[in-house]
Amino acid sequence: MKLNIKMSVVIAFLLTKGYSAFTQEGKIDCAAHVFKTIPEALEYKDCATKLSMRVAKIERVSEQIGNLKAITYLDLKSNSLRELPASIGALSKLEQVIISENHLKSLPETIEGWQSVRFMQLDNNSLSDLPLGLFKLKKLNTLDLSWNNFASLNSRIGSLGQLKILDLNHNSLLVLPKEIGKLKALQEMDLSFNKLKAIPDEVIRMSSLKRLALANNELEQLPRNIGKLKKLKSIIVTNNKLTQLPESISALKELESIYLSYNQIGKLPAALYKMSHLRNLVLVGNPIPAAEVKALKQALPNTNIVF
Repeated sequence: MKLNIKMSVVIAFLLTKGYSAFTQEGKIDCAAHVFKTIPEALEYKDCATKLSMRVAKIERVSEQIGNLKAITYLDLKSNSLRELPASIGALSKLEQVIISENHLKSLPETIEGWQSVRFMQLDNNSLSDLPLGLFKLKKLNTLDLSWNNFASLNSRIGSLGQLKILDLNHNSLLVLPKEIGKLKALQEMDLSFNKLKAIPDEVIRMSSLKRLALANNELEQLPRNIGKLKKLKSIIVTNNKLTQLPESISALKELESIYLSYNQIGKLPAALYKMSHLRNLVLVGNPIPAAEVKALKQALPNTNIVF
């Protein structure tokens, strides 16, 4: 029995590393197998669904990848890719794509063909713009563009109606398009470590937003009607230039955490004293009088207040 358990553990480990999954007859089980090269996958092109060339030390992807029409999962992370072949757009069944940690400066327009894609991870590249075809991916719900070179965002971002997670941290964003407010399904948005001086008022239309991360920007204020983001649970505005909080923040009945460290807030809104549902309030590095912090702690005894 112990031997069988050990063997099962070893097999599971090998599968996670991408080794072949075989049937009892010794043939590859396409549904379970993660192919490591395009030539290998082409031998089973009608049923190969997973292709991972992660850390494969490749500088280009063969045009032949377009013949793998059954692929649903593609991982090209940690290579030296500077471009992708146009044929990659033929992967119409693709659902998850990971191309992190490469040297991409652009994506081919043909990715419009990825009509089944739900998850795209493109962090740690050199992207500064997106192809128009990307904004036609109506099933996309997760888009990671962190650690790239974006200074602005195409206004067509608002057309991604199913998007739930948008990560743009560590870019060079100066402004956001007002159309970003059209992302009604968005639940998490990370804009930390950019150069934003303001957030468009249209953000308050993001009725599903739960987490808003804006740390390390140059913000002087938050949207006056931020209280309309009824589902918001966490606001992270550490290291900005805020001098005050909008009174409407008290309308956020589901808000659990506010991170305000290292801003220029000298006085807190009176409404904050009534937010008994808050779990965490971090105020480190603000010129708030100690007496006011003491009063706040007395008003909110169940809130973890860090000053």
